[in-house]
Amino acid sequence: MSPAKYTTLTIAGTANIPQFTADLKAHQQGHTNYPTFCADCAKSGIEKWIIDMQAMTCTYYDKAGATIIYL
Repeated sequence: MSPAKYTTLTIAGTANIPQFTADLKAHQQGHTNYPTFCADCAKSGIEKWIIDMQAMTCTYYDKAGATIIYL
């Protein structure tokens, strides 16, 4: 087994939708790299996202599994 490449992120218990929206927009505009975006997601309470390549959508979820943003 190899050592972890990245540190473990702690996901906030409550989603901060305005902050996440701002962070997502900044990332889409190329202002952040992927590891920074992942850290921003965790700070804003985003646990995961699912990309549907056929539907061309991306859905972001909080720790409770609630949909936060559907694009």
